[in-house]
Amino acid sequence: MTKFTDNFLKQYQNTPPQVISIAMAAGIALYGMYLFDTYLAKPTGSKYNEDGITSQKPPQEVPLVPGGLPYFGHIFQLPSEIPAFKFDEWHRKYGPLIRINMGIKSWIIIGDSDIANDILRVKGAITSDRPFHLFTSQYVSLGKRGMVFADADKRWKQSRAIAQSLFGPKGVSRKVHTFKQEAEWVSEMLLKDTLENGHVNILKSLQVGTLNLIMQTFFAKRAESLDDPLAITMIDLTGTSIKLSAPDQDMPTFLPAFSALFGPWFKSNEKEMREFVHEKRDPVYWRLIREALESDEDCFVKILYELKDENELEDDDILLFVVDIIEAGTDTTAMTLSWAFVILSHYKDVQKRLHTEIDKFIAEHGRLPEYEERENFPLLISVQKECMRYRTTVPSGIPHEVTEDFEYQGYLIHKGAVLLSNTYTLNLSEALYDKPREFVPERYMLDQRTLAASVSSSASRGRDQFMFGWGRRTCPGVHMADVEMFYFWVRILATSIIEPTLDHQGQPRYPDLDSYLDGGITSAPGDPYIQIVERPDRLI
Repeated sequence: MTKFTDNFLKQYQNTPPQVISIAMAAGIALYGMYLFDTYLAKPTGSKYNEDGITSQKPPQEVPLVPGGLPYFGHIFQLPSEIPAFKFDEWHRKYGPLIRINMGIKSWIIIGDSDIANDILRVKGAITSDRPFHLFTSQYVSLGKRGMVFADADKRWKQSRAIAQSLFGPKGVSRKVHTFKQEAEWVSEMLLKDTLENGHVNILKSLQVGTLNLIMQTFFAKRAESLDDPLAITMIDLTGTSIKLSAPDQDMPTFLPAFSALFGPWFKSNEKEMREFVHEKRDPVYWRLIREALESDEDCFVKILYELKDENELEDDDILLFVVDIIEAGTDTTAMTLSWAFVILSHYKDVQKRLHTEIDKFIAEHGRLPEYEERENFPLLISVQKECMRYRTTVPSGIPHEVTEDFEYQGYLIHKGAVLLSNTYTLNLSEALYDKPREFVPERYMLDQRTLAASVSSSASRGRDQFMFGWGRRTCPGVHMADVEMFYFWVRILATSIIEPTLDHQGQPRYPDLDSYLDGGITSAPGDPYIQIVERPDRLI
């Protein structure tokens, strides 16, 4: 049963059957009127293309996936977890550009990198807004402000420019010592916890490590352990925010007729949304901001307030800037690293080659490397990129919304349509990768570019993988993520062997690489238990 189905039934579990019947009939009738109005508004004759040349054939609708229901569309066909898997199945059946109806909302799913590049980057001026969702648009972003859920307006551009400055090479260089310290702390914690418990939950350990990195960067504050109240609070805030951002938490956006006619039985969980943001999330962040400003430590919050007047920022803009970075940067990095180490637990031979590469540098220089010396580690860079491609942390990109009608390769894409790049399909493209569903450690040995350089490529086929978004909405923290992950990789591999856990008979129990933990927009290993064992031959 899907999330939408579960939510639909919960909404109606105490509703009289006759009310449900009336509601469904009314909804279908209203949707029929909607379709009729839409049909009358569609072009019926020739149309000028972008060059002003008359096309004799009118543009067609993007192919609709079969099986949708009247009014409800394809809502009940989506799986309860990782919709990207279903999208991938549809792409293989119906093509790289497909359309589904989420109630009255039209979603266009993109499963080809060239099409994604053309629509989301080249056409970025009219494809970079965000669709409305009650929680993300009205509550979590305080009315579509901030960076993640704001439309691509002037205020958003200002915030993004600041982010690119803080998280670019110059800004990150100010905090490199923090990256090293946290990576070393996590490395030692993993060894200690494995020794004490026989295994570690790699995801939870890395969540605290990546949280600390951003918390120190912004607030000069960190959690001391997995059980630290600060870590528990911040991870809970992020998890709740992701849960409330799911589409099924705002059903009336997709099925407005039911909401308008039968609001008491069918509505969003608006009370929980409002209380979470205003009574739970915001007080915590305002306290952290105030304490950072009062401290003697150097931190990014102070820089944001220095830039406040120059960039016409309000206090809420600074609050949302911090919230967006912590929520977008903590879990995604932790999940990406978790996938990598779970994968490596299956490949001891690859680890040995990585140990040799790192040990060679340590033997020659008597220290661990800096990020700027990454050219000495072609295998490490290749394996890192392959892990990100092979098991992506972001199976489907964050939705975009179209702001003007436009034609693409004979298809008419309407204003208001939601665009979703299916990263899972793109990263497993047979047109781009040889044996895409296999883990090939050497795949990127000839592509040693930084992640930022790859994301900035003007051609889709020049990118190594597709989890950092498209066009104007590409992740502004990609350089920081690259630096951060490099230091985690180097420190853990320099000191440790990543091994599977053992069963009751003492036999290896390898993590299931096909088990996924659905995080809404993200996905983590569903089987995150491994061992981090100290290398007997470590050099440092």
